[in-house]
Amino acid sequence: MVGVLDAIGSSFSGSGDNLVIIPFTIGERIFQRKGISSIHISASSADRVKEAEAAVRAFMDKKLVGASSSTTYSIYNQTAVVDTLSTATATLTLMLGGIAAISLLVGGIGIMNIMLVSVTERTREIGIRKAIGASRGNILSQFLVEALVVSVLGGLIGLGLSLLAARLMGPLLKMQLSVSPLVAMLAVGFSLFIGVVFGLYPANKASRLLPVEALRYE
Repeated sequence: MVGVLDAIGSSFSGSGDNLVIIPFTIGERIFQRKGISSIHISASSADRVKEAEAAVRAFMDKKLVGASSSTTYSIYNQTAVVDTLSTATATLTLMLGGIAAISLLVGGIGIMNIMLVSVTERTREIGIRKAIGASRGNILSQFLVEALVVSVLGGLIGLGLSLLAARLMGPLLKMQLSVSPLVAMLAVGFSLFIGVVFGLYPANKASRLLPVEALRYE
């Protein structure tokens, strides 16, 4: 019988559409090897994979009476592969999450240092604003908004670079790379959070300056 198989797509073991099926005896002559090293068995549904594995194990134990099943043969199913991949993905996610947390901490410290320098350089400006009636809340909100603008701009630039990297690396890796809208919103949200947390101390320091001391600062 000669024909073309229906397309089945790819699996964890590779593409299923680049196969050539030949008689067993011809395969032995081509590869110069006797016997069968592996057999692929498909369950009737995903819910019956465990049942199919138990049936195959019972069949093999019956055929190989007296032999140890742990050394004579091995049975692998897609569920085990998925579990292994899930564990590896979870570990990788935790590692990337740790790297992201460190990056956020470093970025937050950088924002705080920038705002502290800004407060020092604008001490006289703060004194003048307070002298003409600006309240502590006005000064606090001014520097807090500046910190938020810096952090959000940094988050948006990073998000833009991520989108550009996904677009450029997709063809190179031959993969469909995309950034989830939820992930994008979380990135902007974390940028806002970092701006508030690390911008609050410099803003509070600026709002506590006494007008007399601020005007006397050189």
